Amino acid sequence: MRSWILQIRPTLKSLRKQRFPTTLIILQIALTCAVLCNAIPLIANHLAMMKLPSGVDESQLAVMVLHGCTRCRVADVNARAVDSLKKIEGVQSVTVVSTVPFGLRRGDMGIKLSLDAREYAATPHFYTGGPGSPAAMGLHLSAGRQFTPDDYRTPTDGLLPKYSDVWTTQSLAQSLWPMENPLGKEFWSGRHQFRVVGIVSHLSRPDPIARGPQAADWSVFVPIAPETALAGTYLIRASKKNLMIITQRARSVLTAAIPEAVLDLQQSRTVKDLRRQYFTQTQAMSAMLISVGFAMLVVNAIGIIGMANQRLNERRRQIGIRRSLGATRQDIQAMFQLENIFIAVSGAITGIMLAYLTKRLLMRTMETGHLTLKASLAAAGLLILITQIAAFFPALKASRIDPATAIRRL
Repeated sequence: MRSWILQIRPTLKSLRKQRFPTTLIILQIALTCAVLCNAIPLIANHLAMMKLPSGVDESQLAVMVLHGCTRCRVADVNARAVDSLKKIEGVQSVTVVSTVPFGLRRGDMGIKLSLDAREYAATPHFYTGGPGSPAAMGLHLSAGRQFTPDDYRTPTDGLLPKYSDVWTTQSLAQSLWPMENPLGKEFWSGRHQFRVVGIVSHLSRPDPIARGPQAADWSVFVPIAPETALAGTYLIRASKKNLMIITQRARSVLTAAIPEAVLDLQQSRTVKDLRRQYFTQTQAMSAMLISVGFAMLVVNAIGIIGMANQRLNERRRQIGIRRSLGATRQDIQAMFQLENIFIAVSGAITGIMLAYLTKRLLMRTMETGHLTLKASLAAAGLLILITQIAAFFPALKASRIDPATAIRRL
């Protein structure tokens, strides 16, 4: 430790003599640090979102989606669709719903805690479903009661009933009524009034990324009578073992049962496949960010190795003289390692400042997350570690220079 302390002054003096290459390496490290400071939170958020619990039994659910049947009678379409799908061997249940997690977004609406409130308290997604749909989805009720037949009311405007008893997710309830019991609480969306009668642990919105991590689980489930309002989206529940075969069979069966409609092949699949499809772009973005970060770390390591070897070649005589005057191998290695610590720390501090300024500028024009202290320290620590590893071998090579040979050659 003492040898390292004694090296500080000569190390700073040596770096001042090599200002240009030292400055270039510091700027390179700073740029890498700034990129990593912003990339690490994004990657962490992406990975967390991809693991987001949907709240439904994904491994046992598939959905069939029809379009284009604008002149069809809702009750007739539903009857033919449900009847034909139930006849498939292995199907446990078929229900009519508005959509499913990672499916089509069909019901984002702002809500108010009083009818005359001027601002929205939140903008959750409204799921709607007919009798049996909560059980088919596998929603887990953590508080409150189950829906009764009387709760399935007919919509007054083709979308929602004027008054409904509903379930909300735990995260939405905590946001609307923190530290309060949400059961029995009421809220409004337009002229529609809702009363909370149940709380579910999770029910992801169809597009969880769109509203950010905080609102990814903000959902409301509204029971409705499907005869006049719901048509075209059918939830199939089956065993994990048979689900893929049943899904393929359901496509052909539904197309034959309702030929006047168009089957949406992109959306007519298992919920697991919908999740995979939804997060494809997110996964690609995360892979790209990781690749860019890794490439920049490699470039920094190469730069450090090159600079350390250059300093080694330029200072062979100095190293030989120091060794002949009593400097140990550890002293020589400490000199090189300490120089790189100063370079890495200077670059990391500059990079964190650059990342902070960049983030402030971006926040003026777009919605971006805040720069976190944890991400900044992680980026700085990773860079310092990489630079020390890169400098270790040139430093070890320098410590092994024979003093007599070094002096004699020069």
